[in-house]
Amino acid sequence: MAANRVGGDGYMCTNEPVIHFGIGEARKIDSVEVFWPSGETRDFKSIEPNRRYLAIEGDDLLYKRL
Repeated sequence: MAANRVGGDGYMCTNEPVIHFGIGEARKIDSVEVFWPSGETRDFKSIEPNRRYLAIEGDDLLYKRL
């Protein structure tokens, strides 16, 4: 499964850059690979479903969001 999120908002505004994946009844996510615009990639493993996470370019961790 692949999804793209490209930055870009209007003048003097911003929106939360969210990518939402539907995974049905899956109880775990084996991995998520992020391809950053800089060409850098990160592969995050063993992710809990039904949660929100923050990914930061250059960081090896995913941060759980409320």
